[in-house]
Amino acid sequence: MNRIIYIFFTLFIIISCGDQPGKDEKKETKLPISDTLLKPSHIDENKSVIIAPKSEKEQIESFTQNGITLTPYNNQITEKATLKLETETFLEGENQLSFSVSGIENYHIFVFLNGALYQANQNKVSLDLLDGNNLMVCFLTDENFTIVKQPSGIILKNIILGNHDDYFNEKQPHLLYFSPNKYSENLDFLLINTNLENHNFKVKATIDNTDFIITKWMAYQISGLKKGEHSVRLQLLDENNRLIDGPFNDSGVNLFRID
Repeated sequence: MNRIIYIFFTLFIIISCGDQPGKDEKKETKLPISDTLLKPSHIDENKSVIIAPKSEKEQIESFTQNGITLTPYNNQITEKATLKLETETFLEGENQLSFSVSGIENYHIFVFLNGALYQANQNKVSLDLLDGNNLMVCFLTDENFTIVKQPSGIILKNIILGNHDDYFNEKQPHLLYFSPNKYSENLDFLLINTNLENHNFKVKATIDNTDFIITKWMAYQISGLKKGEHSVRLQLLDENNRLIDGPFNDSGVNLFRID
């Protein structure tokens, strides 16, 4: 059984009102008589795209504000890393998801589901799906818990159970803040439908009230902080420095510790 690692932000999701099922009762979606598998009404996918960041020929320099330094993290080569979701059917309630991975060693699999972060164990994770929209982002990290920023290493699905509309805008740029635990000194995030450079977008990172403007989709190591509790907030901005609409694009304030 997997456990929730850490909750980073709240996904604003709309679920149709109605009588709640009993504790042991599950809602089934209607299927043709010949199909005995329980399936969602529909899964919205492949409308969103993951745009890999541009390869940098030169070393990206670190930058410092108020004694805090962000240093770009040198990723291992992960272009061939591939994550595949083997599970094809879903139901309301507990679901056991299985994955297969190729092209990378010493990896980790994480899943964002409706605003909560889970980590897979031996390529499997148990998740509870709700009646309505279930936004799920599955992704690979390397052994240092750095996100594999390749289309083949990230899966996005909106699993809609029951007769509901799709409330997630798959075509909108989205940002997801990622930290594997509250002691991580790495700054990392997922991007959907942008890699920043292709739209001239940017990420505003606020660390202890100090602002940084990030224009490269990379992981960064945070240094220069004293021991104790600190805060970080990420916001996805457009070319005019305005916050881009979306349920994830302002991560809110997240706390982490330096020991």
